[in-house]
Amino acid sequence: MNGIGFLTAFHWFIPGVQDVHEVFDASADQCPQKPALLAYLEQCPPLVEFMDRLVDEEGTEIGSFSIHSDGEWVWPSYVGYYLHRPRYRLRDERLLQHAAARGFAVPTFTAQEAHTLLQRYLHFSKTGQW
Repeated sequence: MNGIGFLTAFHWFIPGVQDVHEVFDASADQCPQKPALLAYLEQCPPLVEFMDRLVDEEGTEIGSFSIHSDGEWVWPSYVGYYLHRPRYRLRDERLLQHAAARGFAVPTFTAQEAHTLLQRYLHFSKTGQW
């Protein structure tokens, strides 16, 4: 399992998380697959949803957030918030490559599969290790 997009501003308690500028390239060329990736990130099932309201580094409200997964990758919903910004792109393109290889097909999980993925995320949130 791989995690991507976990930011120090929101997940400071997870070892190894990064700052916004380490996760996102804010001066990237346009990515033709960006709309498909955004839809994928937003439509993959949430493992857990939080009632907390987040604000970005400029004080703009992001809103509530959740943790999503496609079974191989896990990411916080605010990844989509940042990717909606013009010229923003993930520095690590492995998730984009993975989603594109799947044809951006959104998976479904059984209750047991979702529970297992949630347990793996909870372990990660405590240790920084998958």
